[in-house]
Amino acid sequence: MGARSLLAVLALAGGLATGVAAVAVHATVWGWPLAVAAVLTAAYALPGEWWARLPFCWGFAGVAFALSQTRPNGGFLVSADLPGYGLIGVAAVVAVLGPVGTIRPRRHVG
Repeated sequence: MGARSLLAVLALAGGLATGVAAVAVHATVWGWPLAVAAVLTAAYALPGEWWARLPFCWGFAGVAFALSQTRPNGGFLVSADLPGYGLIGVAAVVAVLGPVGTIRPRRHVG
């Protein structure tokens, strides 16, 4: 396993952990802003490479979307209120930012 592959796995693990933590605290007054600040800051701070930003963003979004589903017993982890919808909205934005953040501008030669 190469160094970039290992870093991709670590970035994915960081995204998954951030997603679980965000779902756990999003309903509190201080938790939602902290979760949003944490994921956006981390996504911005990571290098814009496929092995860094993309797995982190998709790991966060995947966990947030998966844990927002209704559980078989009727319970839920992400409620249908402003913080819950806000968390899902942030997850959607982060899911788009992952691949967009890896696009490099082309230089015009001429």
